[in-house]
Parts: sequence; structure tokens; C-alpha cells
Amino acid sequence: MTKDMKKSNFRILCDLFAPKLLTIFNILDLMLAVTNIGLMLGDIKLITLYGEGKAIDMFVTDVVVLVASVSIIPVAVFGIRNTLNQNAKHLHMYSVVIALNLTLLTAVIIFMSQHGNVIKSDVTEWLTRDFFRNATGPALEQKEKLWDDLQSNFLCCGVEGAKDYDTMQKPMSLSCCPAAYHASTEQAQKELYENCVDKCRTFKGCKDSLLAVVYRHEKILVVMGLLNFCFKLSCFAFSNYLIQFGPFHVVTVTELSKAI
Repeated sequence: MTKDMKKSNFRILCDLFAPKLLTIFNILDLMLAVTNIGLMLGDIKLITLYGEGKAIDMFVTDVVVLVASVSIIPVAVFGIRNTLNQNAKHLHMYSVVIALNLTLLTAVIIFMSQHGNVIKSDVTEWLTRDFFRNATGPALEQKEKLWDDLQSNFLCCGVEGAKDYDTMQKPMSLSCCPAAYHASTEQAQKELYENCVDKCRTFKGCKDSLLAVVYRHEKILVVMGLLNFCFKLSCFAFSNYLIQFGPFHVVTVTELSKAI
């Protein structure tokens, strides 16, 4: 087989598989974007536990990733549609948008990696300040409700642990004992609370519980961001191949068998 024949056969294989691979990578990109949106909505739901303005850095990060993820969806759909329709002109527009998307994704990944420490510091500072602040009236009720939600949902107690209640010279909160907190009667609450007081003192603080969530989400988002970047780069490469060597044409079974 001559060099020219090998080159021709390679071209046939590329013409056959490039549109299919471009469609597949766009579908994968679309699935990742939807997953990212789901994670961000979950994060925003978690932030509502903090109260307005108390987790602004985490909220900003979520909004940035949410906007980036939403922007991927129409681009992926546009790429799939024009690949299936074999529209080379629109595919050229798609390639330009992909280049812009790659730039945006790079900026988001850098932002997330740099902003992670700020979020962790923000969460730690807020928890400590809010737990030890003096509050009365409606402010006290709001504070107790917030900490009851945190401690019962995350199975934690205080900021660093149950010892924080000793520091405040207050009895340990009922919500530090989930079984007692969710008991249906006052008598059951009292008995369960007395039984689990010592056990609850071994619970980790809410700072560690919340930071564990932040660490986990940060890792997941960085990995998914890198995957998005790889899929976009692949889409950019395949779309440019189809633009450069277009227009599209159908590869016959005979041509494929000769190429193989």
C-alpha cells in the first residue's frame, strides 16, 4: 500500500468517525453540564442554612459555575444539531463559540482552584462568629433554629465539638442528639437526651462537617470542569477537521472496507 493510499484511507476513516465522535462528545458535554447544574442547585440549597449574606463567597462560586454550565447546554445542542444536519457554515460558527467556551472554562477552573481556600476560611469564620455571638429575642430564635438544622442534619455539635457549649456555659443543645431531637414526645426527648449526652460529646464539630462537604464538592467540580474542558477541546478539534476537509459526504461500506 502506497503512502498516498494510506493517506486516502485515513481520510475515509476520519470522514466516517469524526461526525459521530463530535456528536458523542457534545452529548457527554451536555450530560456533564446538567450534572454540574444539579450540584450547584444542591449547593445553593445548602447555603440557605447559613442565612443571607453569611456565605457570600460560596454563593459567588456556585453562581459562576452555574452560569458556565448553563452556557454549555445551548452550545452542545447547536453542535449536535449542525453535525447531524451536516451544516458546514453553522459548524464554523460553532467552532468559534467552542473556542470562547474553552476560554471561559479555563477561567472558571482557575477561579475555582484559587477561590476554594477563601470559601473554607469564610465558612470557618462565620461558624465561629455566629455560634459565640450573644443574641436575644427573635435573633436568638433564628440562631437556635439555624444551629438545630446544622447539628441535626450533619450529626455534629458546636463549632469544634460539644465542648463549645461548656465554653459558653450552656447545656448542650437537644439537636446534638438526633434521636432526642426528632422524638415525638417531651418525655421521650428527655430520656433519649440523657442517654446520649456522653455519646454526643464524641461527635465532630459542625466546622469539620461543613468543610468536608466543601472539600468534596470542590474536588468533584474541578474534575468535572477538567472533563468538560477535554470534551470541548475534542469538539473543537473534530469540528475544525470537518470544516477544513468538508463538505460532509457519506462514506460507503466499500470505501470503509478498503480503508480497513
